[in-house]
Amino acid sequence: MRILSLLTFIALFPSCTHKKTLIIDNPTRKAIEVSFEEGFKRAIEPKSQARIVITQSTTTVYLNGDKVGDISFDDNKEYLLNPTLTNYYIEEVVYGGSMHSTPSGTKNDIQEIQLMFDGVPFEGYVRKDNSLLIADVWRYGIDDDLPLVKENQTPSIKRKIYREVDFQRHAKKLYYDALRAAQ
Repeated sequence: MRILSLLTFIALFPSCTHKKTLIIDNPTRKAIEVSFEEGFKRAIEPKSQARIVITQSTTTVYLNGDKVGDISFDDNKEYLLNPTLTNYYIEEVVYGGSMHSTPSGTKNDIQEIQLMFDGVPFEGYVRKDNSLLIADVWRYGIDDDLPLVKENQTPSIKRKIYREVDFQRHAKKLYYDALRAAQ
């Protein structure tokens, strides 16, 4: 009986120890409280993030006491939790070679699209996502800047995630920089 209990514990233990990093983002101008069905609560200040480690494979998320939805984790190790269900943009930028070249190795989640922000056009490789749980497929987070392009740089692809307001600001800056460069 002890051997059976030990084998059951060993079989269950690995499934309980898979740790996932959850970045809880608050893109709003007000503080929010995010809680989980297990009772864990976390206050997130405006325009900031909190990083927690979670071991459950599924849980229910609440925002200021109201149920937002259920989340399930797969093999990824890090996620962005979007309890406000706000739009985020994941952009893929080509470094080196022609800035108009198609990113080689582009995954199906990023496609070339055209957007309009206050009459300013944007065209590029980007994915708009307002899911409750967004799996980390970027290298540069919300508070990270993309590196500057250097001369004779080896071609590569960089991915960055933006809050909606930050992406709109970024898209407008690219447009106006291109206009100034054309003059």
